[in-house]
Amino acid sequence: MYHSLGPSLSCAVLCIVVSWCSPAVSLNNGLGRTPPMGFNTWNYFACNINETVIRVAADRLVTLGLADAGYTYLNLDDCWATRARDATGQLQPDPAKFPSGMQALALSIQQKGLQFGIYADAGLFTCAGFPGSRYHEADDAALFASWGVDYLKYDNCFSAALDVQQRYTAMHDALNSTGRPIYFSMCEWGVAGPWHWAASVGNSWRTDADIAPSWDSVLRCLDNGAAGLARFAGPGGWNDPDMLEVSGIVITPHAGGADVGCQDGCRVLSAFRFVWPLKCPDTAAGTSSSPRCFLHQVMLLLTASR
Repeated sequence: MYHSLGPSLSCAVLCIVVSWCSPAVSLNNGLGRTPPMGFNTWNYFACNINETVIRVAADRLVTLGLADAGYTYLNLDDCWATRARDATGQLQPDPAKFPSGMQALALSIQQKGLQFGIYADAGLFTCAGFPGSRYHEADDAALFASWGVDYLKYDNCFSAALDVQQRYTAMHDALNSTGRPIYFSMCEWGVAGPWHWAASVGNSWRTDADIAPSWDSVLRCLDNGAAGLARFAGPGGWNDPDMLEVSGIVITPHAGGADVGCQDGCRVLSAFRFVWPLKCPDTAAGTSSSPRCFLHQVMLLLTASR
């Protein structure tokens, strides 16, 4: 995320990484041979996450058939920790939100055939003001590995712009030192042109600022943060123009792609792979179909073979 955000107005958040299969020199940690697909909590739940939300999300990924279709990552975003580290300097999951602890939660997710992702920040604080990982990279990476984390989204708030490569490389080295393969998602918003250097550091790199629930924002992410970058992507390292928003819209079948019936008319490119949200309001403003019909149509698209 780019700023500390309030509760999302979005009806849906879809976890995507745009990919073009052009050869590139990529991080060789055995992960990200294809773009990761799954569900990230931020754009729908923001800081309103807890153990129940995550367990229900895991169940829905499985029962809706999304896990079988490849949507296997279930990623916690910001606000999972307490506001301060413990007396030994370790991050702590908020005990009110996650009473079972992260290791038990990760195991329960993995037992469903899913993979568990978590969030941290390369600055002194996360975007929502929780403890960051700067100068704690080794400790935090070891802690994540001990919990069984499979994916790390690493944000860029409360940090100096001039040392981006140094900070992200520090976490790359710390993750590698744990001996556990952890997908490294670099969320530095494209500020330092990561497509030029990040392939040897992370498995994906954000290419632009945060997406918002509007078609103008989707276009910005594509035009500013994706156009012309295909040659930098390939197995092991992918361009990431952020999650795809589907907010109060209707997706209908259309020859050659999928039209998105948002207020100003738009199209979802087939290059995006995404996940249906876990719940939706009883009415979806600006749409002509019920949430039940919306879900059915979206599921047809999500589970299509191409």
